[in-house]
Amino acid sequence: MKTLCVYASGFMLSAYRAPEDAPAVVLRNECVVEVNGTARQMGVAPGMVVSAVKAICPRAVFLQDDESAGISQRERWLKRCARWALAVEPVDEQVTLLDWRGFADGGRAALSALLADGEAMGLDVAVGCGEGRLSAQVALKYALQSGRRAVAVAQPLSERLARLPLRLLPDSYAGVVERCWRLGWKTFSALQTVSLSQATALAGRDVAPVWYLAQGYDYPRVQAIYPPPEWQSAGDFPEELTDEMVSALWCRLAVQVEKRLRECSAGATQIELRLHYQNGASQRWEALPHPPIQCARDIAFHLMRLWCRRQPSLRAIRWQVRVVWEMNSPFAQRSMEETSCRHTDLQRTLQSLHVRFGERACFRLTPFHDDWNRLMRRFYEPSDLSLYSGGLHTAGATVSDYLRSTHMAGAGDGAVGGDRAVVAR
Repeated sequence: MKTLCVYASGFMLSAYRAPEDAPAVVLRNECVVEVNGTARQMGVAPGMVVSAVKAICPRAVFLQDDESAGISQRERWLKRCARWALAVEPVDEQVTLLDWRGFADGGRAALSALLADGEAMGLDVAVGCGEGRLSAQVALKYALQSGRRAVAVAQPLSERLARLPLRLLPDSYAGVVERCWRLGWKTFSALQTVSLSQATALAGRDVAPVWYLAQGYDYPRVQAIYPPPEWQSAGDFPEELTDEMVSALWCRLAVQVEKRLRECSAGATQIELRLHYQNGASQRWEALPHPPIQCARDIAFHLMRLWCRRQPSLRAIRWQVRVVWEMNSPFAQRSMEETSCRHTDLQRTLQSLHVRFGERACFRLTPFHDDWNRLMRRFYEPSDLSLYSGGLHTAGATVSDYLRSTHMAGAGDGAVGGDRAVVAR
């Protein structure tokens, strides 16, 4: 399982702690917005008016909508989801996409714990499992229509989806489904027999994601909308801690560290983990990766390695992570050297010019030419420039002024002179 699409309802009932053994409904503007399981069994459904509810279920308990309480319960539910998933993306008030990768057992134990969390909060939870965003939403809609708690659509997608109707697509694809039905394409297998060009010509360009899904391709990217993607250096462990939860935590943290390092073009040189235990004790370990690392997978590996050094007999309640990186680390230097050897020669030459003649002697980078190094060695020999070093500083002249007054002024080859002008710019 790579992606989960979770449906959760009953946040207002959860906030009021309404009992399940009595029918309870939540009203908003004299209209039902939420019902518990007992009221649903008696025929009460969202959208009904108060008079209809009293006629069907005289014993119903009416609760008024409290928007702030519902938002608070939803925040609590999203935080529980964030404990497990690498990324949490709310789609609407009830549906949420979760990045469910990084578990040793495929996420089965974590899924059971997530469903138990929803049951403990008093929520009605249904889950659709898929290889990507769209397949997970199809699985969720199938679970809601069939009354199941969880439905998985795994590989191979093309075989698992062949007999399913296109009506299981999300509501945002309602127009695409309608056009496909007019053409006689009612199941995913109908799209498997036509090409992409034929499908887009007959049903429009919006049918392309559905066609790719029918062929067995789905986009697994889940945007980290909640909690906001930010670097967090410390946090609390949940009460019931498992290895899968810890692995997901380190993977999620490593992704944020990698993003920060790539923005700074740096590599991590030190990773430090500090654990605080329930008895008041604490332990600290550090890893010194050599060479500096920047990949999220390597960062998560070091964090997990440090975590395994803890005392299993003690219960960890809080974690702190400290990452030290260098702006001009050997990691970035090796990347430049692997890109081009001439680039390294250019950097060394500019540093030498900066040391000998000051910042004004350094010019902006220009596109590389085949004879660039030869021209640099010819016109920037230390034996030649040492005679004019004092004049360059006192008179405020630049290297380009010196070139125009000496060598460039006597250049007989116009093409070579043009190259020299480009280098000095």
